Amino acid sequence: EKVTNTTISAKSAKGDVDKIVVQTEGLYGSTIENAGKGTLEVTHNTGEFKNSTIDAGANKKRNDIVKFGNDAKVIKGTVNMGKGNDTIRFKKNATFQKKTTVDLGKGGTDKIMVKNLDGVTGGKLNITTFTKKDTLTVGKTDFSYKDIEGGADIPGNIKVDLA
Repeated sequence: EKVTNTTISAKSAKGDVDKIVVQTEGLYGSTIENAGKGTLEVTHNTGEFKNSTIDAGANKKRNDIVKFGNDAKVIKGTVNMGKGNDTIRFKKNATFQKKTTVDLGKGGTDKIMVKNLDGVTGGKLNITTFTKKDTLTVGKTDFSYKDIEGGADIPGNIKVDLA
């Protein structure tokens, strides 16, 4: 089944975790947002994530997690993380179309993992607000701020904007 033009709001209390699992034909033009004081954990297992947004709360210091599973297709998606120590994972067979943007947010020690050794194929991944504490892992290779600043060759269509 398709989910279209919907807002899913997590409203947990501080110290609690809201776990949202998307297992559907697709999420289209929709938003998953953290409107509470707790941590957001989103797992998009199957189907398309198209023209949709995950908003963990830009000014909130929580350790949020976003995962795209092997059967996920990310199309023009937006993921906005907050100030905490956040983790974003794209499993090995997650696919991309067009440009998807991940804003890691200011502060925290963030990790973004693209399990495919070839990086992103079929689309583009733009990572913004990448700070000196953050790490990008593509396949089994880690890239630090220093590596990227020094011109490291990142596989696939991955662009990183340093903070």
